[in-house]
Amino acid sequence: MRTPRTRKRLAVEALEDRTAPDANAGTLPPDARPFTSTEVLVGVRGADPLGQLAGFALVNGRIDAADSQVILTTADGVSLVEVQLAAGADPRQTVELLAAQSWTAWAQPNYVVAPGAGHDWTPNDPSYAAAGQYFHTKSQTNLAWDITKGSSTILVGVTDDGLGYNHPDLSPNVWANPGETAGNGVDDDGNGFIDDVRGWDFNANDNNPLPTGSDSHGTHVGGIIAARSNNGVGVAGTAGGDAAAGGATGVRLVGIRWDGTSVLDNSMVVYGCAIGDGNKHNHDDLPVVLAGGGGGSLRPGRHVAARPDTPMTNLFVSLLDRMGVAAEKVGDSTGRFDDV
Repeated sequence: MRTPRTRKRLAVEALEDRTAPDANAGTLPPDARPFTSTEVLVGVRGADPLGQLAGFALVNGRIDAADSQVILTTADGVSLVEVQLAAGADPRQTVELLAAQSWTAWAQPNYVVAPGAGHDWTPNDPSYAAAGQYFHTKSQTNLAWDITKGSSTILVGVTDDGLGYNHPDLSPNVWANPGETAGNGVDDDGNGFIDDVRGWDFNANDNNPLPTGSDSHGTHVGGIIAARSNNGVGVAGTAGGDAAAGGATGVRLVGIRWDGTSVLDNSMVVYGCAIGDGNKHNHDDLPVVLAGGGGGSLRPGRHVAARPDTPMTNLFVSLLDRMGVAAEKVGDSTGRFDDV
């Protein structure tokens, strides 16, 4: 019984070989980029990517499924697999055959990136040239710049002590609200803020997010994010675009001046665990740390003991109350833990 089944399987799968590329026809278009001759990269759909590849190897040869490995799996269930090639298999022909399978999302050669290749874009901003912006080197920003230097479709809110939106190295990348007509005293876009062309000052409740002091931390942060790059001025932003390329490159900054309190003052941070006694696997009397001021809704700096049998979820309901979220019950909650 085993022999007929094997022959039947080979007879069906062999139909794919009729369209398989050979050395003279049907191959991928020429590609000057170098790639390895020992493996290819494949995106495989399904819960058993190596099993799919093992079946492919049984019928078509070309790959060594046993030595292939899954590198990662995305949220939509596609696994990146480094597929080892069998001896003598042509990478480009194997890629084309793999790409034709119903269970592959994509397939490509494993391209070789030579040291320094493609990573030589150097903006002409003085501080960058003088190596004053050490964080670019530390974070290897030039690797990301090969892919993008920033897009004007992305808005980044700088929540700080203000944003110097008229700074010569920032102004080209500062957002301008297209829904507002500056200075007409009308909330044109209906968002509740009048003439919010560059952002908003939540401290003074007006449309001018400029810093009030001479040393603006927010302007400094904005420069790290999106100072105009390659414009011969100041510093190079992480996503500041390329001034020499023209057009709308670089992300857009939105100034949001805050009320002067710290981020922690306006946060709620819950830290705890699900076991009170690890030796006994006891789920009672759980230690919980609640940090932050919750925008003035919490009273930190205290030790509060809950009554016996109080579910942890009672605390969650109370925190949601302070966030303005209407929730009568969370999980197994039996009420609220309001002494926070």
